Amino acid sequence: MIAQWVQESNLAQFSEEAVHDYLFKTGLTDLVDEAAALDEKPVGNEDDFQLWRIIKARTLTKLKRLHNSVRFGEFLGSKIKLPTDHTRPMELDLLGHHEDGLFILELKVDRAAERNAFSELFAYSNYVAGMFALSGHKDITNVLVSTMDVKITRQAYLYDRRRARKPEAAAPRAERR
Repeated sequence: MIAQWVQESNLAQFSEEAVHDYLFKTGLTDLVDEAAALDEKPVGNEDDFQLWRIIKARTLTKLKRLHNSVRFGEFLGSKIKLPTDHTRPMELDLLGHHEDGLFILELKVDRAAERNAFSELFAYSNYVAGMFALSGHKDITNVLVSTMDVKITRQAYLYDRRRARKPEAAAPRAERR
């Protein structure tokens, strides 16, 4: 999911708190652009069957549906405390719902905090899925908003996409100009 404000601005110039509050107050509809790249039409001769083209087209269709579903979703809560044991509770950044279920948005503005982004996101997702046993993991979409500057975060995202059955969304870093 590519938000115009992520592409055009340097997220690091804002505090995570400021970005978080802005997202919660504004919502995603006005911030997240249409995903024109997901409208890519298959290129090539129909007689030239190539499996990768079919896989790519199906993946783009799924990603577009996910993108639009979350884009028009609504936030349900912000900074939700998830008690785990006697220690400090986990704090989920933003929880929302869309036509296909729930989404959990994890926000990482600081490069140092980005290293733990996927661990936190999956922990929150697992916790919430445990609360809704009849639907569980399949109805939860994980969304990471990050600059993706840390190499380990990019590699974790790519690995997870390769092994996952359901696409998840991430707002990639802005291209360097």
